[in-house]
Amino acid sequence: YTFFAKVYDIFMDDIPYSDWVDRICEYLEEAGYTACKALELGCGTGRFGSLMSTEGYEVTGIDLSKEMIKQAIKRGRHFRLNTSYQVMDMRKLTFKNEFPVVVSVCDSMNYLADTDELYDTLVGVREALSEGGIFIFDMKTEVFFKSLGEEIYSDEKDIGEYYWENYYDEETRNNEYYISFYIK
Repeated sequence: YTFFAKVYDIFMDDIPYSDWVDRICEYLEEAGYTACKALELGCGTGRFGSLMSTEGYEVTGIDLSKEMIKQAIKRGRHFRLNTSYQVMDMRKLTFKNEFPVVVSVCDSMNYLADTDELYDTLVGVREALSEGGIFIFDMKTEVFFKSLGEEIYSDEKDIGEYYWENYYDEETRNNEYYISFYIK
């Protein structure tokens, strides 16, 4: 994600972050979690966390990519949001009973390569959550990855285009992709 971080928001402009935030915040409010501290795993460029902060949440975002975190910090400063970001591996969370809410969207949990990594992440989330806290996340399933198959996807924007080569190995159930960017 070193280069991708710089163009991520441009090429991912079709992601319905506002709809996701509306739906998740509505659910959180119904469950009694309003305007509280929230931890976002795999925060990327901070788009989701930024929108969540406009709903009154104090968002701490973590991501493994230093470049994505740089973009998230820029966004938070530019819009003067109640957000903070840091480079951290979701498999090695260091928070203790700090967050009533933990969220992970955009399939960030799918980057966990095996059940041990999923287990380590879930243990870390349990530790990060305050008493009675809630964890909301999404994941793509094997059915989705099978449907992608071995295909090439592309998109073109004013600044350039990309080609996404996808490979799904049914034996290992691993999905890999390679993205080539052509920027004007």
